[in-house]
Amino acid sequence: MTNEPDSIMARYRRLFSILRWVPALCWAGVIFGLSHMSEPPDAPPFLPINDKVAHMGIYAILSGLTYWAARGDYRPRTAAWIAFIFASIYGITDEWHQSFVPNRTPDIYDWYADVAGAAWVLVHARLCPHLPAWLFPEKGEAS
Repeated sequence: MTNEPDSIMARYRRLFSILRWVPALCWAGVIFGLSHMSEPPDAPPFLPINDKVAHMGIYAILSGLTYWAARGDYRPRTAAWIAFIFASIYGITDEWHQSFVPNRTPDIYDWYADVAGAAWVLVHARLCPHLPAWLFPEKGEAS
C-alpha cells in the first residue's frame, strides 16, 4: 500500500518540475517572434547597445531560464551544460530560420554572440553553483 501524502507530493514535485520549463519555452517563443520579423525593433535609445551585445543578452537569458528549469532535476554542472547546449542549438536554428524571413539573413557572427551569451550559464554554474539555493532545490527535496 502506498503512502497517500507521499504520492500526492511526488505528483506536485513532478508537475512543478514540468512547469519550470514554461519560462524558457516562452522566452524561446519571444526569440522566434523577433526572428520572424522582417524589421526587428531597435534597442531603446537609453540602451545604446549593438546587435551582438543584444544577441548575447537574449541568449544569456535563455540559457539562464533553461538552467533554472533543468536545475530542478539535475546537478548544477549537468544543468549548465543542458542549458548551454540547448541555447546554442536554438541559436543556430534561429539563424537558419532567418534565411526564410524576407529582409533577414543568417549571420554566423550572430550565432557566435548567441553562444557567448549562452556560455554565461557555464561560468555562473562554476562560480556559484549553490546561489541562490532556494531557487534550485536538489532532486528529491520538497519544493
